[in-house]
Amino acid sequence: MQAGLFAGVVGAVVIGLAAPAWPCYAIVTGTTSCSGGYHVVQWTITNGPAGGTMIINNILAQTVLTSDVYAVTGNASTVANSAVTTGNSIVPGWETGELDLKMYVQWPQDNFTTMTGGFVNLGDVCPGSPPPPTTTTTYPTTTYPTTTYPTTTYPTSTTCAWGCGTTTTYPTTTYPTSTTYPTSTTCAWGCGSTTTYPTTTYPTTTYPTTTYPTSTTYPTSTTYPTSTTCAWGCGSTTSYPTTTTQPYTPPTCHDPKAKGGDHDAVVSWSVNDDSNGQTPVAYAVTPYEGYTALRPQIFDGPNTTAVVTGLDNGRTYHFTVTAIAQTFTGPASDQTNGVTIGTPDSPSAVQATGHGARAVVHWKAPKSTNGAPVIEYIVTPYRNGAHLPAYVLSARVKTRAHGFVTRPTSETVSGLTPGAKYTFTVAAMNARGVGPQSSASNPVVHKVKAKPHLAAITQATITAIANPLQALTSWLG
Repeated sequence: MQAGLFAGVVGAVVIGLAAPAWPCYAIVTGTTSCSGGYHVVQWTITNGPAGGTMIINNILAQTVLTSDVYAVTGNASTVANSAVTTGNSIVPGWETGELDLKMYVQWPQDNFTTMTGGFVNLGDVCPGSPPPPTTTTTYPTTTYPTTTYPTTTYPTSTTCAWGCGTTTTYPTTTYPTSTTYPTSTTCAWGCGSTTTYPTTTYPTTTYPTTTYPTSTTYPTSTTYPTSTTCAWGCGSTTSYPTTTTQPYTPPTCHDPKAKGGDHDAVVSWSVNDDSNGQTPVAYAVTPYEGYTALRPQIFDGPNTTAVVTGLDNGRTYHFTVTAIAQTFTGPASDQTNGVTIGTPDSPSAVQATGHGARAVVHWKAPKSTNGAPVIEYIVTPYRNGAHLPAYVLSARVKTRAHGFVTRPTSETVSGLTPGAKYTFTVAAMNARGVGPQSSASNPVVHKVKAKPHLAAITQATITAIANPLQALTSWLG
């Protein structure tokens, strides 16, 4: 068994090998375009004709230049022989270069599993792209040791011998001429003169100054030195920063809902922000027709309601929503309810009134018919919660249909089962299809009135009747 085929496209030109001759293989191609400042990549995955059913696991898309990982949404996990599944990736517009799709595929019939994929060239930066993320690296501060030198304290004064270092004023006395006073004195060291003390010069240590860049993105392969030869006074251990990859925890959308319009649909959703502080900057809404994912539509900003346009009236669609953060996209949400585009809104204010074995159902017409008038109403009864056959009622003419005498916004339902609880829903129909059902009406119960019946005749009743007759007979006697 051979490995799966790698293929890709740039624009619409297939790059890769031709389809191999061995039984198990998958061909992956992709196209890309810009929308709302983002790359919208559409993947096509084709199963070979002879390997049996193919199962896709662990599918993702990763950029070659930055190694950023993005989700692949919309693809089916099981693909039959020669069948095709499609998927989408939403990539921020500042990403460039190749985007690789990677997946594990399995052919259970042949007990064969392999990793395969394909690639697409994202091309240039998309117009209106959000700015790329800025990573600020904080470098460690190296503290060098402080050397304290000894301080020599020299004397500030000297006690001198008599007459040294000072001016001696002698008393004015007239001595005999034969008296000789001393003319000089031998002083102790430092007295009577300017003392110059020796100056001790200590070495000056100059430490190296390291200038770090203000913002640097380190590649994951950078090896930092384990030792440094320092100037005098170094010898401490220098710790280099550790680059940590941020966990991939993108924001997720949940509880999406859809409401059909005329060539469009309103989709709303909620979002959980568990993305390490990166709140969503945009959302991608992907329409599905059956199992086929169509082109996503990008909606910038924080709003969690969007109008998806360009839909075909009369067709049924589901939708998924993907949150887009600054550096990655989240997983696709669950699919919304299905909506048929161009059908009327649901009727409102459905009320039921019981009249014995009959119930009269009233409702208000839909607020919008989405471009085509209502031609019929469909009333569906529920008996004790169980769905009963629906009745189609003309909204334009008063004719009898399925046992009902029709009126525009009310009908009489007959044949209710005694003791059963009934509720009713109403849906409107135009030329494009049947719209959504209304909310259920209030319940009504067919209550059977008790029929009058003869009380049991007891011996006391017979006696009460017989005694007056017996007394009358005796008197006539």
